[in-house]
Amino acid sequence: MKDIIERPQGVVLVTGPTGSGKTSTLFRLVDSHLRSDGHPKDVAYLPLDHPLFRLAPLGQLVDRALKLMDARERPRLILDGLQALPQWPERFVEVVKTRPYPRITGAASVAPGLEDNCFDTVHLPTLSFREFC
Repeated sequence: MKDIIERPQGVVLVTGPTGSGKTSTLFRLVDSHLRSDGHPKDVAYLPLDHPLFRLAPLGQLVDRALKLMDARERPRLILDGLQALPQWPERFVEVVKTRPYPRITGAASVAPGLEDNCFDTVHLPTLSFREFC
């Protein structure tokens, strides 16, 4: 799973039902970046299910985050809770296609239902308690 989500090129969307570990996976991605001597300003995490973030257009949020970052390499932008945004699949595709510079990893609790292949999708299934243990 780690090698899929940490692809150096391209965009990855992590999907799965509530409680499947999407946000935890994104946090592990940030932790892995920092533990491998990555600079903290090379990565930005945006929780898009926050009420204030839902008010702004996704493109503007991404542009603002990129301006605040002092990335030494290609920055990694992590967009969590995409499903909270209206028309999120189309907005996500627009950001991916018009902002090719950052590495983008997104997470949503529902699959986008698009046939656009501008990003890879990884689905996390829900684990039973026994499987989790």
